[in-house]
Amino acid sequence: MKKILSILLLSVMLWSSVIPAAAALPDNQVTPLWEQINTITNRISFNDTTGYVDCSIQGDSGTTVVANIRIFKQTASGGWSIIKTNSASSTTRTLTFGTDFTAVSGTYYKAVLTVFVAKDDNVETVTKTTYKTCP
Repeated sequence: MKKILSILLLSVMLWSSVIPAAAALPDNQVTPLWEQINTITNRISFNDTTGYVDCSIQGDSGTTVVANIRIFKQTASGGWSIIKTNSASSTTRTLTFGTDFTAVSGTYYKAVLTVFVAKDDNVETVTKTTYKTCP
């Protein structure tokens, strides 16, 4: 009896590692589990040798939003060099701000947006990074 149970258990273990599990495919959209933040956007665009970073944050009703954007360019060694920063805040739950910078064609840039959204004693912090090459 023990031999039959052992063979059965071994068969189940082998088949479970061979047969893939069936699951629903996810939508191509990830929904963050934020409590006080509705949306965050962080976009880089270029117009000739001028780069632009536009940021928008919307919190829940009654929130205060504070944000900091740091713009970096990739160096020849593959590291990052900070080229500009900007900060803004709003007590009206919505914050839209941005900055411009001098860009060089063919250079890779990243914009790191750090957001603090507060309501009562709860502060939520999110960082969103966007990358783009100047054409």
